[in-house]
Amino acid sequence: TDGTVMTLGPGDPDMLWLCKGCGPAAGVVTRVVLRTHRPPTPDGLVRCRSLQSSSLDVTLLRDCVHAAAHSPAGCSMDMMVFSGRRGGLHLGICLYDMHAPLVAPTLEKSLPASLVQVGSESAVTPVQLLYSDPIQEFPPSNQTEKNCGFFVRSLLFNKSGLTDAAVKLLEAVRAAPTDLCYVHLQHCGGAIADPVARSRSCFCTGDVEYSLVIIGCWAKKGDASVCERWVRESAAQLVPKACAVYSTDLGPTDMELGRGMFGRHTGRVNQMREEADPDRRLVCLPLCKL
Repeated sequence: TDGTVMTLGPGDPDMLWLCKGCGPAAGVVTRVVLRTHRPPTPDGLVRCRSLQSSSLDVTLLRDCVHAAAHSPAGCSMDMMVFSGRRGGLHLGICLYDMHAPLVAPTLEKSLPASLVQVGSESAVTPVQLLYSDPIQEFPPSNQTEKNCGFFVRSLLFNKSGLTDAAVKLLEAVRAAPTDLCYVHLQHCGGAIADPVARSRSCFCTGDVEYSLVIIGCWAKKGDASVCERWVRESAAQLVPKACAVYSTDLGPTDMELGRGMFGRHTGRVNQMREEADPDRRLVCLPLCKL
């Protein structure tokens, strides 16, 4: 924190480990050089297929989590849990496949028969996927207006933790204060769970299968406080089964969630920050208060 400019490389494994996953708590990163990889498919496209169920229960959700956990790297399965306008819980799924030949059809066969395909399969570049995520075509995302407000908190789960938390997850969505609120399950696709990859970053704890994003959304300003409270209460109910908490969303009042930001890496992260920034000039809430 004395203004020294550092160029980190393979010879700085500890600082690289801290920077990759600790966000602004480690310093200000001004430039990043990334190694590129050839896409696994000849055309470099990602195949996307959407499925939906209008009657979601704990068994269906757990079956989908089990199927996702056994999908190969390069094939992932995002899910969205939301309430229908006429009541009941709904599940939207998007399968993403970067293989040649495709393996998503094999994964789809392992899913419950109650899931039906929505629309037709699409093929997009990874860049296009960033700007037009098919999972956002499910309600309530496709019903939100530009002036809607949002409040978000995210937890990280492995397969067993999410299976155990399934009941409370569905209870949380049932208790949502508006029909624009939902839970987005972002599949890690095996990348974070890779033992080599996780040893190079302080992010997360290892065998993470899903990032569970609790999204409170409102169209009326009067619903803002109740939606924020719903997100916080839902996160508090689910965090005991989580591996870690996604730190980027947290603020100065998230002390309890903040204690789970780095899972088993928290002690090492705090020790390294204390050595690099003893005066705590880099304000990273709530880590700077822990």
